[in-house]
Amino acid sequence: MPESKQQDLTPGEQRIMEVLWSRGNSTVGEVRDVLAASSKPLAFNTVQTMLRILENKGFVRHREEGRAFRYSAVVDRSKASRRAVKSLVNRFFGSPGALAVNLLRTESLTPGEIAEIEALIAREKAR
Repeated sequence: MPESKQQDLTPGEQRIMEVLWSRGNSTVGEVRDVLAASSKPLAFNTVQTMLRILENKGFVRHREEGRAFRYSAVVDRSKASRRAVKSLVNRFFGSPGALAVNLLRTESLTPGEIAEIEALIAREKAR
């Protein structure tokens, strides 16, 4: 799958991807039912259109199962997360370090998070 084909996920697309990541392959109706149970229900056609868009972006693929299509994620959650962070860095910060500095200046961290960051910095320095 070409890397340039993918774009960022919209919040609605991410909700659908969360369903596919947690359930595995699913039909439009199954995705719609899961979404309806946890938030405002979406029309069948809306979910179907969003799945087609996700397929065009390279995040999912489908296979025919009778008259229905069964969709499955092509991109796993960790890869999508990395792409989103990379996009955020490119759009707003210019470098990963600038993002890290911004987060450290504006957010409160737990002692465990601070220890983890310190260990990662130490590991990078040792390289």
